[in-house]
Amino acid sequence: MKFIHLTLVFILSFSSFSQKIVLNDDFKSPNICRQTAIFEDTTGALTFPEIRSKNFVTYPKRMYFFPFSNSTFWVKFKLENQSKFQKDWILLWDNAMVENLYFYIPQPNGTFRVIKEGCLVYKPKNKFAENTVTIPFKTFDNKEHVFYVKVQSQRGHQASFEVHSTAQLHEYNLSKFRTEGFMNGLFILRIIYVVLIAFFVVRDRTFRQYSGLTVARTMAYWGLLGILGSTFTSNPTLAMHINQQVYYTMPIWFSIILYSFLEVNRLPKFLIIILKIIPYLTIFICVNIIIFYKWYWLKAATILFVFTVFFVVILHIISIVKKYKIEWFYSTPFLLGICSNVYIPARLLGMQDFPGSGLFSLFLFVTEIILFGLFLGRIIRKYEKNRIETNNELLFNKEQSFKLQTLDLAKNNFFTNISHEFRTPLTLILAPVEDLRKKNPKDEVLEIIHRNANRLLELINQLLDISKLEAGQLKPEIREMELTSFFRRLASSFASLAESKNIKFEVTQGIEEVRGYIDTDKVEKIVNNLLSNAFKFTESGKKVLIEMEYLHKSSVVRIKVKDEGIGIPKDKIGNIFDRFYQIDENMNRKFDGTGIGLALVKELVEVLKGKINVWSTD
Repeated sequence: MKFIHLTLVFILSFSSFSQKIVLNDDFKSPNICRQTAIFEDTTGALTFPEIRSKNFVTYPKRMYFFPFSNSTFWVKFKLENQSKFQKDWILLWDNAMVENLYFYIPQPNGTFRVIKEGCLVYKPKNKFAENTVTIPFKTFDNKEHVFYVKVQSQRGHQASFEVHSTAQLHEYNLSKFRTEGFMNGLFILRIIYVVLIAFFVVRDRTFRQYSGLTVARTMAYWGLLGILGSTFTSNPTLAMHINQQVYYTMPIWFSIILYSFLEVNRLPKFLIIILKIIPYLTIFICVNIIIFYKWYWLKAATILFVFTVFFVVILHIISIVKKYKIEWFYSTPFLLGICSNVYIPARLLGMQDFPGSGLFSLFLFVTEIILFGLFLGRIIRKYEKNRIETNNELLFNKEQSFKLQTLDLAKNNFFTNISHEFRTPLTLILAPVEDLRKKNPKDEVLEIIHRNANRLLELINQLLDISKLEAGQLKPEIREMELTSFFRRLASSFASLAESKNIKFEVTQGIEEVRGYIDTDKVEKIVNNLLSNAFKFTESGKKVLIEMEYLHKSSVVRIKVKDEGIGIPKDKIGNIFDRFYQIDENMNRKFDGTGIGLALVKELVEVLKGKINVWSTD
């Protein structure tokens, strides 16, 4: 708004009236902006009679630029028809996105006929390519007449004001139809083309994102022309919001799609933060536009649009300087496209008004389409190359996986067979050792042989269980039984071990009798392994506790085994259920073991659809 104030003050020193527009048979200059005068009503409350007495200032440019404001702008011009043949003329305002336009057309009786137009005026017919306002009027004598136009719009806008004869308007409409038909056809063809390729040819995430951006930018362009909303609704207010929102939400697309084109995570952190804030700020502003619809929110959305475009360009420049990877096949047309899009909002903000800037914007748009067409062949070839390499890699991995599965099956079969072969002679050894122990109960050598043979047999049984787990052959075998006596019996088998090691062993159940369904074999192996592990690492004079908690509502038995052993380092707790893992891998470690017991416990618990956790304190 400031730049218009400055212009009006400057012009005031030269002229305070508009030039007269003379219509004749040779009238060839339809643009009348420079022959009009403007008055800004900052209150927006002055009536038409009050306005007629105000001092209007001649407008110096070929196109109006109205700022984001609550002000009402009045346009005044004097017109005289000297044509002998042409009595019917047409006023043309080429921007229908203005919210409210009031045309005051002089009548023979000295009054004015008021015609209301603008994007908030209901129109019974929706015309896809209509974005101009045309007001026909008839000249009734050769005298000079004064016309007025009232402009009310919180949204900043630009417009050209023209006078046409019927024949001139027909030529204008034909030219406009050809131009817009070509542009819209080009847009529609591009949308169909990229969408079809995205769905059926290049099924790549980046290409699909670029296709989505192409569709969004096309919708935004139609919204900017005021022709999108009317294709969905006849409500003028809703149509206006649709037209504006598809345009103002574009910074969301610009900021998100950069993650596919640039190595965003390598950029300075403050730039990444700004990039992440842009979508949320866009949504915040757009919601306020819908709820409150104030000029400052509209201006904020336009500023954010322009800022985002410049910010995107800066990020590309930084990436080039830092030599970060850039997807140029996408980034080049993307940059050309958004620089073309920024032309109109930059003009609305008064940031540029250079001669030929509109043609330059059109040049960028056409160049974008041509370059993307040239790059598309390389994009498709690159996609096909990557697809073939991916398929080959998947085929190779599949073959390797099959070989590994075959090798793993052979290993498991060998493992199972040799374990069975070990168990048979061990069983044959244990039977005569048992007889000898009975005959010689005080023989310590026989006791050592018996203990280690049992330990070896237990280890082989664990290995066989692991083999069955891997083969999926170990299934739950559930049966009903009395649980407290079952767990009491399991715990009692460790009483002699606790006594021999001088360890206090406590068994807690908290209930006398309860029946339930359980896999006795697997639960017995779980409890035995946990208690064996607890006693192994608990020194003389310490305590081992096993507690069974029966949760009737959830039909769950919670088994807790607690010891006062050496503990487990925090950085190694996560590994203790891994097969063959030893916390102390030193050959001279104090506690022996194979790393099978706890791994088997975890897998048996999972077979029973249970959970196991471990806690350790220093």
